[in-house]
Parts: sequence; structure tokens; C-alpha cells
Amino acid sequence: MIRFVPALIALLALTACAGGGRDEGVATLDALNDLQKTCAAQGGTMQLKPQGDPTSIDAYACVRK
Repeated sequence: MIRFVPALIALLALTACAGGGRDEGVATLDALNDLQKTCAAQGGTMQLKPQGDPTSIDAYACVRK
């Protein structure tokens, strides 16, 4: 039992790191969907900036219709 507790704590810590939150700055499907919804609520459309990297969320802009 004494050996089990530290191993369990280590496993939980690794799991929290591996599964935590969204990827910051990466244009995942979820991030693009959230950006599109926010942009549409502001009356705009989401577009990739010229010379933008489509894998980076910063490469997209909300443009007024």
C-alpha cells in the first residue's frame, strides 16, 4: 500500500498534464469552431490572413461582411 500511493499520485499528475485543456495557439477544429461562432456573433466572417499558417489560430481574422 505504501508503494501504491506515490505511484498513483505520479500517474494522476501525468494524466492531468497530458489531457489538460486545449492546445494554445493551434488551429484545432474546436478552436476554429469557437472562433467562427464568436466572429459570426459580431457580424463577421472568419478568413485566413494572407500568407497565414493554417495550423495557427493567430492566422485567422474576423472580417466584417
